Amino acid sequence: LCDEQSEAYKAGYRTIADISKERIRRVIQRIEQRRTELTGRIQHNQERLERMQTQLAELQHANPTLLTGTPPPEAKELLKEIEQRTTQITEHTEELEKIQQTDLGFKAFTCTPSNFKIWRSDDITQENIAEQLSAFANPVVEGSVDVNIVCELLLKSGYMLTERIEKRDNLYLVRGGEFILATESINTQTIERIIELHPQRVVALDVLFNGNDQLKTNTVLQLRDAGIEFRTV
Repeated sequence: LCDEQSEAYKAGYRTIADISKERIRRVIQRIEQRRTELTGRIQHNQERLERMQTQLAELQHANPTLLTGTPPPEAKELLKEIEQRTTQITEHTEELEKIQQTDLGFKAFTCTPSNFKIWRSDDITQENIAEQLSAFANPVVEGSVDVNIVCELLLKSGYMLTERIEKRDNLYLVRGGEFILATESINTQTIERIIELHPQRVVALDVLFNGNDQLKTNTVLQLRDAGIEFRTV
């Protein structure tokens, strides 16, 4: 937490994380401003270059031998500026391409209670065990958001929150498909799709099987035969 007497606190930043997020936002803003600036400069230089090339072509039309030997001062000056503008366009275009290839977004995570219910064996009695078992038929805490579940499973599976995650249909692919998370639905088509992608590991929510033991058993056997590690939570 920031000291209440600090300038950061007075400016509305309560934690170091708040300050860090604001700094990142400002860096992103400067990069976006630079992108706009480069786009404008490239357009300006291209327009200027076209005019100079037209002007040089007119001089050559009037004097076909213009560029033979040492060109006159006017042509020499045009050629020099054409070269400079061309170089600037190339440099600015390269810088702009790097910016466009950069992911300017960022994610901020907050430590919160788990998205999964915690089994309290010390609180189980003969009277409430049936109720507890019924409550854990779906281990996911009511109201949990899918993206939060994915992030928690990612961490619990030994991956970093910085991993690249891609969503295809109802599956989340981590590291290009090395690891797959199924949090929305599972059916025979989903299993076939997973086998096609051939990940190393797959984690699925047990509740997705809706009590269909046959589907769950087939999933375990099919993925095992395909050399894919599979578990449910």
